[in-house]
Amino acid sequence: MDTTEYMELGVIQRKQGLRGDLVVKLYDDIPDLSSLSSLFIQINHTLVPYSIERFFWQHHKAILKLEGVDDPKDAHDLKSRFIFVPQGMLPQLPLREVHLDRVLGYRVVDVQEGSLGTVQAIYTPSSQQKLLAIACRDQELLIPYHEDIVTHIDHAQQTILVHLPSGFIKAMS
Repeated sequence: MDTTEYMELGVIQRKQGLRGDLVVKLYDDIPDLSSLSSLFIQINHTLVPYSIERFFWQHHKAILKLEGVDDPKDAHDLKSRFIFVPQGMLPQLPLREVHLDRVLGYRVVDVQEGSLGTVQAIYTPSSQQKLLAIACRDQELLIPYHEDIVTHIDHAQQTILVHLPSGFIKAMS
């Protein structure tokens, strides 16, 4: 099963109540999902679509009611299953809220220089600054992860758009 075009949101922890509601532990960097009308659940290496009837937050978890999941047994059968949505269905997170471990392997593209390479590591030399380590032209290029430089992250295309200052790459070589 190829899930590269999908984003894993979290895992179904348990059933709740008698109407088939599900308690879902969402990952920390998942944006507001209240506008979603459907999602996918991984069952036997296949992503199965479900329509969302209800969605609400409760103590850092989501409570979902899915169409066709109408009793506790149906809900219990989905316990420990991972949930996904297509990359394009999620609203874009503000850059400060993106968990950087998700961008390892993403291609970095500068608006002037073009493709620079891929993210190999994330360095955090201080609590205030994070650096993207890029494999660029047979060497490591460190790019500050700052909203003035990193302008957009496209999870669907696995690319990071940057706007590096003029001469940055030459100065860092």
